[in-house]
Amino acid sequence: MKAFHVATVRPEREDAALRDLGSTRVEKRVRVLLIGAFLMTITAVPLLQTWREWRHRGGDVHSPAIVEFASAFPHALSSAASKFPEGLVPAFVSANRSLKEDIHGFEQSLEKHSFLKNRFLPAVQWFVSRFLSLGNEKVFFGREGWLYYRPDVDYLVGTGFSTDNSMEGRGPIAAILKFRDDLAHRGIRLIVVPVPVKPMIEPEHLAPYSSVSEEILQNPSYATFEKELRSQGVEVLDLQTLLIREKKPSGRSQYLKRDTHWTPDAMEHCAELIAERLQKLLPEDFSRSERELISGDCISIKSQGDLVGMLDLPKSAPIFSPEEVVLRPRKQADSEHWKPSASSSVLLLGDSFTRIYSAPDLHWGRDSGLAERLSEHLGQDVDVLAMNAGGSSSVRQSLARSPERLQGKKAVVYEFSMRELSGGDWKVIPLPEPVAQPSPHPIEGPITVTGTVAELSEIPAPGSNPYRDFVRSIRFSIEEGSTSRNVLVFVQAMRNKVLTAAESLEVGNKVTLHLIPWSQVEQRYGSLNRSELQGDSADLPDVYWAVDY
Repeated sequence: MKAFHVATVRPEREDAALRDLGSTRVEKRVRVLLIGAFLMTITAVPLLQTWREWRHRGGDVHSPAIVEFASAFPHALSSAASKFPEGLVPAFVSANRSLKEDIHGFEQSLEKHSFLKNRFLPAVQWFVSRFLSLGNEKVFFGREGWLYYRPDVDYLVGTGFSTDNSMEGRGPIAAILKFRDDLAHRGIRLIVVPVPVKPMIEPEHLAPYSSVSEEILQNPSYATFEKELRSQGVEVLDLQTLLIREKKPSGRSQYLKRDTHWTPDAMEHCAELIAERLQKLLPEDFSRSERELISGDCISIKSQGDLVGMLDLPKSAPIFSPEEVVLRPRKQADSEHWKPSASSSVLLLGDSFTRIYSAPDLHWGRDSGLAERLSEHLGQDVDVLAMNAGGSSSVRQSLARSPERLQGKKAVVYEFSMRELSGGDWKVIPLPEPVAQPSPHPIEGPITVTGTVAELSEIPAPGSNPYRDFVRSIRFSIEEGSTSRNVLVFVQAMRNKVLTAAESLEVGNKVTLHLIPWSQVEQRYGSLNRSELQGDSADLPDVYWAVDY
């Protein structure tokens, strides 16, 4: 056991230090200079930002953010007035909540549109990354060029997550148990596959004296989460033990060096484990089918990794070389790209760990992801519904909007990153029965409608998560003569890390949108990172895609 010696400070040295600090004097002109520099710094940035917005955005078209912020105070007074009949305290609380929301919106607007940040931050980040090995608020530097995603680290070192199993609660256990019950009502088995985060399997590059062989790293609430689900009869696969076992003999990395996701070999081992469990649960369903999959040649793919993209480094001055992986793509019998099968008895729900090596937008190749590898080990195709960052709720919300996808299914494999347990929105989402009657107001093709933005979901700042594209949700009130009806509209608010015009939409805006049914474009856009509305707005039956952004 190592011995640790605590150095003590002698009282006389401590007294001397306090005496010296207490007697420090600063000349008046130095004080004035320091205070003036501080005031100039905190005022120059918003003044420059406001001047540029007036100049480039046009004061008669879009008011600068600081002018828009002035409306926060009338909003707060109006909110207080609405609660004043209930008493002084409710009025104060309502005004405070309104002011906090507007301040938060103002801060987000500054973060997204600050031209000083957009112009100078990449160069500053290149310098501190190149010479000081420092990341930013989302990316940590490890040793030997390894990068780590902060939410992954926070999952390990942060506090525990909710383990409430009551259906009234908002937590992963309650949400998964309800999901299991709704599937069981249809005769469908559920297999839960939590994927370990990178620091759990590759800690030695982050902490100097840490090793995966010394101890199992895990969030303090995970043991309760796993035990509770298994006690309720839910199948939970242990990928952490599997990946550690695969890593120990050779020391081969199971996660990409500068990406949040696993390596192709690690994914392959997990696909084998899932296939073995499915074959035991449903042995009569997984004999080799007549429609064989054929193997393509192994290919090499090089990519920088999503964590490098989150550093916002200048493209003209790269400091990281691309990482190379070898993929085993799967093809259909007609040599076309692999496609999910709606007639399969297995539905794979997942997030970007399912999509990596399968989706071109993640820049790690295609036809080689978890679904394709699972198909190979099962000997037949599977159905897939996966969304970037959608493991906690969004993917279940999508399934609830299309319950017909469960037709003929005997098993659902539910994959999600473990970081979602502490950072995701685990709301309970009932699975409705398939709708027998179509919507009373169907839209068969593109249509132009005028209405009002009634509710908006939030959008992240570019570079704040690993994904380049983002879809925003809108509750849109369409005007139909003297009446109106609410529909749910998805719109792309970020494209290749650049905000679109949909980012500037605000509640109350009256706009004209060109809509098509969501079902016509879901295969193309449904897997993109998306923020959902809450409450009844998320369950609106009519869902569309805005094509004009």
